[in-house]
Amino acid sequence: MNYSKRLSYGVGIVFFLLLVGLVAVQAQDFNRITFPISELDNCTSVENCKVFCDQPTSMNACMSFAEKKGLMKKEHVQVLKQIETVKGPGGCIGKQQCEQFCDKSDNFDECINFSVQSGLINNEDAEMIKKLGPNRSGPGGCKGVDCKEYCDKPDNFEVCMNFAIDNGMMSEEEAKMVKKMGPDAKGPGGCKGKRECDNYCDSPDNFEVCIDFAVDNGMMPLEEAERVRKMGPPKPGPGGCDSRQECDAYCEVPDHFEECIKSAVDQGMMTPEEASRIKKMGPKMAGPGGCMGPEECDNFCSSEEHMDECTQFSIDNGLMTPEEAEMMQHGPKEPGPGGCQGREECDNFCQQPDNMSECLDFTVKMGHMSPEEAERIKSNPMLPPGAPTPGDCKGEECVNYCSDENNFEECMKFADEHHIMDEKAKQHFEKDLPGMFNKPYDPNQPGPDLMPYDPNQPGFEQGPWDNQHGEDNKPWPKPEWSEQEKQDLDHWGNEEFGDDWQTKKQEFQDSTGGDWNQDTEDFKKWVKPEGDNWQSEENNKEW
Repeated sequence: MNYSKRLSYGVGIVFFLLLVGLVAVQAQDFNRITFPISELDNCTSVENCKVFCDQPTSMNACMSFAEKKGLMKKEHVQVLKQIETVKGPGGCIGKQQCEQFCDKSDNFDECINFSVQSGLINNEDAEMIKKLGPNRSGPGGCKGVDCKEYCDKPDNFEVCMNFAIDNGMMSEEEAKMVKKMGPDAKGPGGCKGKRECDNYCDSPDNFEVCIDFAVDNGMMPLEEAERVRKMGPPKPGPGGCDSRQECDAYCEVPDHFEECIKSAVDQGMMTPEEASRIKKMGPKMAGPGGCMGPEECDNFCSSEEHMDECTQFSIDNGLMTPEEAEMMQHGPKEPGPGGCQGREECDNFCQQPDNMSECLDFTVKMGHMSPEEAERIKSNPMLPPGAPTPGDCKGEECVNYCSDENNFEECMKFADEHHIMDEKAKQHFEKDLPGMFNKPYDPNQPGPDLMPYDPNQPGFEQGPWDNQHGEDNKPWPKPEWSEQEKQDLDHWGNEEFGDDWQTKKQEFQDSTGGDWNQDTEDFKKWVKPEGDNWQSEENNKEW
């Protein structure tokens, strides 16, 4: 879990525990290693190996072994070796000098900054360490890696949990989950601690066990678990590596360059176009500022003073277009619409319908949209992502929801309130449904220019046309039928019904009071409602 790692790194104010002592801290990964280890003086346990690696004369052997097994990154090893011979923070050289220098609170910031620039810790961990301060001890007054031993004891569980929450090392949600499991809880397969459980669940053989454990302990919704199961266990990386550290160590070897690029494309982590650009750069090409590897380059380029250098590097190597670089450089320096800062804040601002016009104008100003396109959107606005919807519907659900006549009024009012309906459409619905936008619907309210609905009034297909009323309460005009059409109908009837055809005509007249020869359309529907092609070839019209 994250808090134990951060405690062991973050609360340890002594810089050397972050630097030279990193070999010992990484010994937690030794559960993947078979003891004894011949390269490390045949040490037989984690504790035994730690004692061996704490000796200055053993440093090179321990770092080489850690790099080989993916326990340390190549760039970390380079920094640690450099400190034994070249100047570290404050000009210190070697373990003893650097430990003495970084033990002093006045040198706290300098040592932390050196750790970030060297890629030993990331910016997030550095900020957390700075927040704690140079003289701050951990839970129970622990210091450095002693905090791990302190927090591994069940009696200290609550103290360590509260410390982690209070210092931003763990969210309330994470804490609830960990507390639910309890201090003595074990992970899938009986694993304990993040590293051990990560190693256990990295094995394809343990895939199902780990998924079941995550679902049973509320760490993963059932739906997400089903999606993960369909994808199957993660495949080994290039060279058979099965962890981030191992894969990074393997792919930093120039001879493995092509294999790693191909694997990244096959796994969908890189597009063929990106792979082509990286191949042109070659395996030994350093990044901006001479950085090597993703983590070191991320740390280098996250510094604002290196932004121009990193941007130019990206343009020169085809990783970014000049237009994208311009947008990236100028985007953060100028506040967004409404003075918003950052994507999340600006998204929240622009999701409000009242801010749509301002956001569109800002987009035009930044050159990301033409004035014509902005005007078109303003005249035909749509709801932005995340905005409320009628009945909380989503996507195509809204079509089905608003197609239900029971939800019609709600959807119409919603469209008006959120400016989705233009004035012309609103006027049309006001005419059809008076008062919809300012008072409740009245079932006794007549429609546009119509008499109130009378359930005893025949519908369009219920009787003679003379009884049917339309606009202004006038009878609907009878359809015009040609003599040829009437002859065709009569011919069809004789063919279809024979001697009963004349009887059909009489029954129509008796039941409706109509005359088939005059009310031909009504008669046609009455005599054969499902329809038929009764016309002659000359008047080839489908019924």
